[in-house]
Amino acid sequence: ILREVCKGSGENPDCSLSELCTQLRNEPSKGKFLLVLDDVLELKWSEEEVEGTLMMGVMGSNILMTSRNKNVSYGMRAFYMHELREFSFDQSWELFLKETLREGQTEEDLVMHKIRHVGKRIVRKCGGLPLVIKTVGSMMHTKKMHTEDWKFIEGSKIWEWKMPAAEIGGKILPGLMLSYDDLSHYLKSCFVYCCIYPKDYEIERETLIRQWVAHGLIEEKDSIDVEVTANQYIKDLITDA
Repeated sequence: ILREVCKGSGENPDCSLSELCTQLRNEPSKGKFLLVLDDVLELKWSEEEVEGTLMMGVMGSNILMTSRNKNVSYGMRAFYMHELREFSFDQSWELFLKETLREGQTEEDLVMHKIRHVGKRIVRKCGGLPLVIKTVGSMMHTKKMHTEDWKFIEGSKIWEWKMPAAEIGGKILPGLMLSYDDLSHYLKSCFVYCCIYPKDYEIERETLIRQWVAHGLIEEKDSIDVEVTANQYIKDLITDA
């Protein structure tokens, strides 16, 4: 964080921790600042010098942090914590339908195919978590309205995964893993390959495709260029994963 802030202000980020803190103390003191830390999984103020630096600034300066872990807020000694609640079932069902139904389809299509009750049981397993509902809903969007297919998802053992209460994302992981498990072998390989990049890294489409092809991750099909298939993989991953 210190290096990025100093880099953005034109200061030299390639120096010691002590020098970074000195640079940053001089920067925010020029005026009010808002420091936004998004999706913080854990908080480690390992150096009192760092904590003191981030807390500096003229009256009206603020630090805004988002996290899935309450302990982060407690560790930050936040004066205000806004806790997002899980969706109600009605809200969850509405979001699920939005993600699942294709153009021209309505809830009545689920009734006609005798899968609405299965869909509602799937939604309850999502625990009111929007990310899980959207992920599972997007996955169901790719499936036909067959009772067997929907019941297979409902009965997956992945829903039974038990994560420690303190595990970050413990409630979210089963739903995400369900979506990953539903991918084809080739899509799984391409998806996992992307893990070599840091979080939020912007990957050039053509560069990624060349790397997939070079590693033999693209299924070769008669009369279809591998780059065409690779581009379809990217579209499928954006939609399904």
